[in-house]
Amino acid sequence: MKQVIKDIAIIGSGIELHMSAAILSVALKAFGIKIVALDLPSTKPSPLVETTGPEFSALCKILGLVERDVLRQCHGTFRLGNRYITPHNDWFVPFAHLGLKAQQDDFEQGLFQVIRQQNVSDLNPWSVAASVAMAGKFAIAGNDRPDLQQALDYGVQLATKEYAIILAQTHRKLGVQWLPLSTAELSVEHDDIGNISQISAGGHHVTADFWFDLRVGQTEHDWQDCSNELPLTYRAQWHLAKPEVLLPYSQLQRLQGGWIKTSPLRNGRVIQAFAQQQKSNLVQIEQQIAKLALAPPDQAIQWSPVKCHVLNSPWQGNCLYLGEAAIELGGIAFSNLQCVQSALVQFIDLFPDLPIGEYNRQHYNRMWQGFVQDALDYTVAHFLPQSAHFAQQPSSLPDSLLHRLQLFERLGRLGPMHSDAVTEGQWYHLLFGLGLRPQVNSVVLSNMTEQQLQAATKQVAQSIASLVAGMPTQEQYLARFYPPVSLQSYE
Repeated sequence: MKQVIKDIAIIGSGIELHMSAAILSVALKAFGIKIVALDLPSTKPSPLVETTGPEFSALCKILGLVERDVLRQCHGTFRLGNRYITPHNDWFVPFAHLGLKAQQDDFEQGLFQVIRQQNVSDLNPWSVAASVAMAGKFAIAGNDRPDLQQALDYGVQLATKEYAIILAQTHRKLGVQWLPLSTAELSVEHDDIGNISQISAGGHHVTADFWFDLRVGQTEHDWQDCSNELPLTYRAQWHLAKPEVLLPYSQLQRLQGGWIKTSPLRNGRVIQAFAQQQKSNLVQIEQQIAKLALAPPDQAIQWSPVKCHVLNSPWQGNCLYLGEAAIELGGIAFSNLQCVQSALVQFIDLFPDLPIGEYNRQHYNRMWQGFVQDALDYTVAHFLPQSAHFAQQPSSLPDSLLHRLQLFERLGRLGPMHSDAVTEGQWYHLLFGLGLRPQVNSVVLSNMTEQQLQAATKQVAQSIASLVAGMPTQEQYLARFYPPVSLQSYE
């Protein structure tokens, strides 16, 4: 028997809870669904910064937010992608496509063919977004230039506390019932077929047709341990002063035994450290951080343990497990908030025909597995040895990633995407920066001579360089169109 959803309850804490309440209250308003949120005491450090991809603009449209206002209130900066610095290379990975046109036939394969014999370490000259980012510039193209809008696809970097305030204001306007609880201990009751019927805590007794659970490790069903593919053990975060030049990207720098990520905001920088070492060896990473002049001032680095895992079937019974309850990929490439947002959007896409039934559960879990596969593959690629042949990769690599590496190194192609978790532009630049070089020429371009290909790619690089030269710096762009404002707390 199928049961229609009329009442929803969300269990969790922090910005993930505010995001869930905001998206569900806005998207399901037309269906008259009542929503209650159980706000539990947080058991882990709250993130200091939220780094998004291009999905941020779509989220603002879903929630009815003005993107400009969100950036101003959250000390936000623009993010065209990630700059990677390793002992072997320094390159950029944008969200946007290569070339000047999104649908230019086999441009990538022609470019790979031209530069195969050259000592080229990155694809920046043939990417508008990468060239703009590395020059420290930024501008949003007008509606009369949709081609340029696509070539400058961007995300943002936001102060998490202020972002949570905006999300809280959104769901409170729509009447979400908010229950702050003083304890994380809950009493859960189930019906005869195993669905959650009631949760009690702190004198509150909540019933609902459907539940969203963002707590960590609340189910033991169908877990996939990712420790072999993602050898992360600890992470830390802290604030530093604002850099002299405000660059439109996050920066990831490879350390011996980990990574360090810098995310600039208008009121400072957030530094995140990711370790692959045991706790006794963390001092080695701390010494490297100090040499880079990125250590926290006058205080020790506070490390938190990381256990990477995914829940293969997050929709179980009448409960959907989100956040760290369903996925933890370490935070290098994907934040938990990005995963929550993706999971919620997939859920909402099933409305209005969404009774609680086996078919919808299976359909949703299949969609989720596609997102997880793409996100996991992309994150695991960050731990590949640079300039290594795919045949030399460890056997612990996911089959889907190994196939993608083989396909790219042979043909310069990526294969089908299972979700929108990662763009093709990100994959091309990441794999090229890691040292993989396609070996086989494109059949589609076989009627073009080497001279024609060289002339075409040279023209694209010159056009991009000319375009970048006339753009303002991100600092200038923000100062003119995004003057900062203060925001009242939701507490």
